[in-house]
Amino acid sequence: MNVCGSSAADIGKAGVFMGKWIFRMLAMVAIGGAVIFTAQFRGDGQSGKTGAVKSFGNGATGEGTMREKTESVREELVDLYFSALHDLIRSDFGLAQDVAIFGFDFSQAGSLTEKEGQVLASRLKEKFYKSKVIFGTFEELEKAGHIKNERQGGMGIHWSDGLLLTLKVTTEKEDCIIFSMSAWRSGDGAVGKDDCKAEREGGKWNYDFNNAGSSWIS
Repeated sequence: MNVCGSSAADIGKAGVFMGKWIFRMLAMVAIGGAVIFTAQFRGDGQSGKTGAVKSFGNGATGEGTMREKTESVREELVDLYFSALHDLIRSDFGLAQDVAIFGFDFSQAGSLTEKEGQVLASRLKEKFYKSKVIFGTFEELEKAGHIKNERQGGMGIHWSDGLLLTLKVTTEKEDCIIFSMSAWRSGDGAVGKDDCKAEREGGKWNYDFNNAGSSWIS
């Protein structure tokens, strides 16, 4: 029996054609949905974004909350701050003796990303053979119980088994950075340098610890 003037063979061919057409439409809808989902995923800041969100400390525990990121590391910038903090520690090496923990406050370290801060901290830890690294401000580490104020016995404010390294960037340009830094263990056990200037030439930061900034000690 013919339907609308079509033979059984024609109807079979039409059925195959319609089946293929429906399959293609379903595939296109699926692909379109995936594209929309991807666009929304990138739009909420979870993907397709290179900027880093600072997360160097946790006020509750003082433990670092470093998350692995795919961002690149500016090795020349890490080298600059590693050299500066390394020389600061060596300028009064007694502060680092019998220290089991390195604390880092990079909350005001300019454009230094979380990943770069992690690399910098790891390099300093390896250089001075410390067993642990944590991140946080002075207040966060005090709240977490690392820094204590023991007035009895004359100890005062101190971190008995740790050393807090702080980096603060006050000016940051393409070819010039001005920063301050300190190494703190107690109220009368700290050293630092203010207004240190580094200049960039040929892709490398030039910095002279002995001739940069003003030194202080307490």
